[in-house]
Amino acid sequence: ATLGLLRLLPPARPDGVAAGLGRPGRKPLLLGLLLAVLPAALLLPPMAAMAAILGTALATLLLARLAGRQIGGQTGDVLGAGAVLGECVALTVLVAMR
Repeated sequence: ATLGLLRLLPPARPDGVAAGLGRPGRKPLLLGLLLAVLPAALLLPPMAAMAAILGTALATLLLARLAGRQIGGQTGDVLGAGAVLGECVALTVLVAMR
């Protein structure tokens, strides 16, 4: 979720901590997605993995939209919230599908 937010949103403040992280290019983004998705795809039932991945992606997109509207981009707090939100959504989906 964090890489997606970095890619989707510009920094809200040019002097903020998150501004120093830059925006990931296509290759680092794809590698990060692969490292996040591959364990789920290998260890979980296919439908559960797909639901958790899609739920996390949707939550990330909604958070990006909200942060873009409310504060004009991403900050370190937004990135941290994205990480926690992604974990919560994935775990909630997996528990609900059990």
